[in-house]
Amino acid sequence: MINAKFNRADLQAVMVRLWYAEIFSQAELNLEQQLAVQNALIIVLKGELNLELEGRSVHLREGSAWLCPCGRTFGVKSSVSEFVTAAVFHFTLYRADASCKESLSEIRELGDCALWENSIGASPVENLHAVCRKVYRHFHHSQPHKQWRAQLDFEELLYELAAESRNAVKTDKAQALERARTYVEEHYGEELTLNRLAEVAEFSPKYFADMFKKTYGHSAMDYVTQVRMAKAKQLMLSSSALLKEIAPMVGYKDEFYFSRKFKKR
Repeated sequence: MINAKFNRADLQAVMVRLWYAEIFSQAELNLEQQLAVQNALIIVLKGELNLELEGRSVHLREGSAWLCPCGRTFGVKSSVSEFVTAAVFHFTLYRADASCKESLSEIRELGDCALWENSIGASPVENLHAVCRKVYRHFHHSQPHKQWRAQLDFEELLYELAAESRNAVKTDKAQALERARTYVEEHYGEELTLNRLAEVAEFSPKYFADMFKKTYGHSAMDYVTQVRMAKAKQLMLSSSALLKEIAPMVGYKDEFYFSRKFKKR
């Protein structure tokens, strides 16, 4: 068996093998650091948890999930003294080789697979409860056909989580861009640069510039100019202030540059 790297184009050739399913329900849940021999999926069904991952801690709220790739270590601790319910599944992904029907390769590199992010935006908690308990119940059933059903249920769970993750990523990007737009509207009188707006959105400058232009049809700095000119017009209509007095109010230190830009528009 050869280790393989995941590619989104390989989805139709991907198969899943569930090796372990457990649901923990107790006060002050504490799982000691352990090595994920297979990929480990941790889902918080009730309460909150701190996930300890090789020197760093990740806070998981109710209804969220985290994928720990095989070969990494993880531990779980309750964030507060409360009753916690969490599901832990260990699984392996395999890819079928189209050139050889009898060949399967294990997919071990999941970091850039684009099927999910490490932190997975989960479905509504009620749905997670039902699906996770169904997987657990069938996995530990004495009848082989029920155990087989657990494999199918788990594949469905992975699909729902992956789909929700992609939706969450799209929503997060939209919210980040809107956060930058709101920042412009509230801080138009300050120095605004592409780097500063990218920081507000928590994107790299290049990625932010590309996403902003793609989403709104104009550049981020063009939007800054639009907002500033609109504010300048409001100030002119509502006061007797001159252009040279309005310039610093809307973020322009050079009154002559502002005057030329204002008259051009």
